[in-house]
Amino acid sequence: MLRTKLNRVLNSRSYRPSISLHNSLLLHTQLHQTMVSTAADCFLANRAPLICHVEVAKSFSQLIPKEKLYTHYVGQASWAGARIIQEQWTPQVLRLYNLLILTLSSNGKFTDLDTLSQKCGISHEDFEQVLQYSSQVLHNLGNYKNFSFTKIVPHVSEAKFTAVVEKSANAANAVPLRNETISMHSRLKILSISKPRDRHISNYYLGQTIMVEEVAAIQAATEKIGVDMLNTRVHKNGPHDFTLLVASVNKTESIVHEINAELTSIRLTVEYGDFSMALAKAVAALHEAKKYMASDTQTKMIEGYINSYVSNFTIFFKTGSIEEHKAASEHWVKDVSSVVKSYLGFIEAYVDPYSGHAKWEGFTAIVNKELSAKYDILVNGAPELIKSQVIQQSSTFLV
Repeated sequence: MLRTKLNRVLNSRSYRPSISLHNSLLLHTQLHQTMVSTAADCFLANRAPLICHVEVAKSFSQLIPKEKLYTHYVGQASWAGARIIQEQWTPQVLRLYNLLILTLSSNGKFTDLDTLSQKCGISHEDFEQVLQYSSQVLHNLGNYKNFSFTKIVPHVSEAKFTAVVEKSANAANAVPLRNETISMHSRLKILSISKPRDRHISNYYLGQTIMVEEVAAIQAATEKIGVDMLNTRVHKNGPHDFTLLVASVNKTESIVHEINAELTSIRLTVEYGDFSMALAKAVAALHEAKKYMASDTQTKMIEGYINSYVSNFTIFFKTGSIEEHKAASEHWVKDVSSVVKSYLGFIEAYVDPYSGHAKWEGFTAIVNKELSAKYDILVNGAPELIKSQVIQQSSTFLV
């Protein structure tokens, strides 16, 4: 509405630059309020987002039992890393995720939404917005978007959201968790995952606020001691004193390094065992996946994972060696013909504002055998198809 009014003023024949000071200030104030409101709106959860289904049932049904079991267990290993992603993002994500699961479930199953809507006493539209917010948080594994890393804010008030939690089947456990989440949320009114020194948030950097030069000093220190930063986080204990948390199943005694550099000297304590519980679940699933390998190439790939990438997905996940992960990835690249494809680990560092620490990623993909068979016929017949087309069209392209 303000934009329309502003356009009318600017387009009016009676408009003159010599507008009164009072009207100018009023117009400026209204414009500023609109800009602030528009900026805030971009953080609100989508009211009716497009839902895209991943159609996998048909492709999965075409797999033989061995392939289905391999797909299942590698998928379980990938999914085990969901909790890692949440802990890499912000401090409150795990609690919020657990809160939504408790609120929307009953006896281990998805709750009856119609019953919950009636019991909580809020309008149908408000209840729908609680569901939209919840679905988007669950989809992104947290209340920050996967690609823009900006916060997802519900359209409903805290009181209305609480009403839904209090009437849920798991209210006894959900309400205390809700209180913890809201309390933490009030202390962390931060809208973007980025550099903490710029008043943003990142769970890659814990403890006291870390500065750019300190991040550079830690990166230089890790190179000196031969530890890759991809599967790590940093805790700042105090000036020139840091702890490097390395993701691994095994928890070992801390190792303290006194690093002297040209610009600054730091104390770096290296601790193994970050995300230990989640990685242990990934390792257990991969042990099961080993039983259902499909080919010699896949066998070498998985054995490479066992011996290097993850020591049974364990040398890497147990000891935290990125070099082992890189070596096993060479086998993954060669696995070009298998029906089930997978890759997981700490791969890309695009979430870390300083591009040093990698986010956990995991995927499992399967070939649609029926569709692939049709493409095989097309590819195998391509030479003759191309030859016939060239003969038919040769006169057209003669120069």
